[in-house]
Amino acid sequence: MSRHVKAVVVCVCALAIAGCGGASADDPREVLAATTERLGDIESADLEVDFEVTPSGIAGEEPFGWRIEGPVEFSDDALPEAEVTFTQFVGAEEGSARFLSDGEQAVAEVDGTAYALPEEQTAGLRGRGEDLGVLDISDWVRTPRLEDGPEIDGTETQVVTAELDAEAAFDDLLELLPEAAGVSSGDLDPLTSAVRAASIEVVSGREDHLLRGLTIELAFASETSQELGGQPIAGASFLLDVALTGLNQDVEVEIPAETEPFPEP
Repeated sequence: MSRHVKAVVVCVCALAIAGCGGASADDPREVLAATTERLGDIESADLEVDFEVTPSGIAGEEPFGWRIEGPVEFSDDALPEAEVTFTQFVGAEEGSARFLSDGEQAVAEVDGTAYALPEEQTAGLRGRGEDLGVLDISDWVRTPRLEDGPEIDGTETQVVTAELDAEAAFDDLLELLPEAAGVSSGDLDPLTSAVRAASIEVVSGREDHLLRGLTIELAFASETSQELGGQPIAGASFLLDVALTGLNQDVEVEIPAETEPFPEP
């Protein structure tokens, strides 16, 4: 697993962990504040995370992105217990790998072969449960609106939709990335200035205010010259969709008995 993929997994898994507090049932900002107040109270979840980029104005370019699916249980001082499938796609083509960790050791499983991940590949995943307090979803919104949401795992929910303050969101998310990711605020500032429209949707339990879903949509100005990962973002749109079910259930992962050494880059 590359350091960039690892950083994405860490960032996205951490973002998906949030969650009661005496919020008014009619005030969207209080609902968001109560959800933010419970950051870290979700110790485990079955994650479904989708990230998709839709290019615009570039001949031959197809939508691309990745998705993460599976249960994760974070630890304050060890590796998470996790059994997630990571899939990258470009158009209709895709490739998948599994990440498995029992809290002590981790492997990447590709095409049926399990590769033991060395310490330098997993160091950034240890103790991530302690870092979640840097997120403040309530600061990410402008003009929030509140409505009833779907029932999830037998729990009634509320949905807050709002304009997204991209700068505030990017600043928070940057704190979750390990230094090895090589991303700085200077890298994100040009992206913030290129955002033409941004929205956010937060799904939270009506009574417990635990996060059940998060959707962020960004659209970039067609006249921008900024790039991301060496690719132009002019006119492109980004979608991040996170769904959490099975909150705070035990996650038990069995590492394959036979593993291969992780291949050298």
